Amino acid sequence: MFDYNSTKKFWDKIFIKRGNLKITSPSTGVKELDDSIIWISDCKRIMDFGCGNGSMLIRCALQNDAECLGIDISSEAINTANEKFKVNKIKDYSFISGGVEVLDKMEDSSFDGIILYNIIDNLHPKDANQVLKEIKRILKNHGKIILKVNPYITKEEVKEWNMTLVEKNFYKEESEIYLHNLTTEEWKTYLSGYFIIDKYIDVYYEKHKRFNRLFYLTNIK
Repeated sequence: MFDYNSTKKFWDKIFIKRGNLKITSPSTGVKELDDSIIWISDCKRIMDFGCGNGSMLIRCALQNDAECLGIDISSEAINTANEKFKVNKIKDYSFISGGVEVLDKMEDSSFDGIILYNIIDNLHPKDANQVLKEIKRILKNHGKIILKVNPYITKEEVKEWNMTLVEKNFYKEESEIYLHNLTTEEWKTYLSGYFIIDKYIDVYYEKHKRFNRLFYLTNIK
């Protein structure tokens, strides 16, 4: 597995700030994200790999009492997620601090919903391949995945943001986060090698004036 220690330290600094832990609505304030949560929330057992502070998972739980499992390399993110679920009195949940290696221990076809929000493109391509292979194994037949990736970064933006090329299409940002920078068509080709693409939409974030790319996927074994 690639060394993400610097990335872990970056996110630990972010998530040690607990912020407001109480969530009163399953809405994120972004319609496209809300729609994706509604789509996956009919699943009874949902895993969020790269869960951060558990915000997406808790909204799934509020939608339909789903059993939730979150995994993240940041121990501070996991601490915050546990606190958030306790504050919001969600009962059926667990969180694990770790990375790709955690998935090896999961049983076949043990989940019917998976969240992969802004994580696959932050992994080294070999690790991303391993995650998708494990997700395909862990997810039930016809199980659902919502997968979101960052916007495509142009050559001009790579230079402007002082991003370092690690290897082909794989960059390191000054913030110590990595980015596998593929076009939307490249992502579609890549993901269709593992899953059925049911829908693709752009998600616009007004605050950042940028789009994320959101895929609705189905696992067919």
